[in-house]
Formats: sequence, C-alpha cells, structure tokens
Amino acid sequence: MRKKEVTSLILLSNENNELVIVKSAILLIYAHWEGYIKNISKLYLKFISDKKINLNDLNLNFEAIHIKGIMKSLEKSSATLTLQNELDFLSFIYSEKSKVFQVSSSLVANDKDKSIINTKDNP
Repeated sequence: MRKKEVTSLILLSNENNELVIVKSAILLIYAHWEGYIKNISKLYLKFISDKKINLNDLNLNFEAIHIKGIMKSLEKSSATLTLQNELDFLSFIYSEKSKVFQVSSSLVANDKDKSIINTKDNP
C-alpha cells in the first residue's frame, strides 16, 4: 500500500506541480516512518515481556513503563494524599521491582493504543 501511494504521487507529477508532489511524498514517507518507529518499539517491549525478565534486571526505563500503569490507576482512585498513602505507594513500588516485566499482548495488536508509547505525531 505504501509503495502504491508513493508511486501514485510520482505518476501525478509534472512540471507544474512537481514541488507539491515532492513535498507530499516527503510527508507521506515521514508519516510511515513515524508509524514504523511506534510499531517496532511496541514489538521490542513485547519481546522483552515475553522473555519474562525481572524488573530489577532491566534498566529504569522498563520500571517507568511498569509504574506508569500503576500511576494511572491511582489517578482514578479517590484516595487522598496522606503521608500513609504515599508510604504505602512507595512500599508497593519497591516490592514491584522483583516482579517480571510484562506488557499486554493487545499493545502490539492495537495501533491506536497510546498508553505506553505515544509519539505525539513526532518520532
């Protein structure tokens, strides 16, 4: 499909609209590159997840991804910010380090999922 889109643009070109066609082709190629970066990044996370590696054996980026999901559930929570709740949260986070890094298999299947990787239309 991508080759067809670029080829169609090239076939439309003539001396009068060559600049417009070239700019359009660049934008099209850039959009596909952005999608590639997003998809390959998701596949990499799924690959690491399938390896069943403990969080404490991975770098902090993977811990951040893991904690991101926990923090989203806290945002929805009605719990108030008290010292005890904050201490409980920290204890929970530290106990999570010994767990296996996992991402949902739907992460790769869903192109619209921006929960972990959000390119914000800019690779």
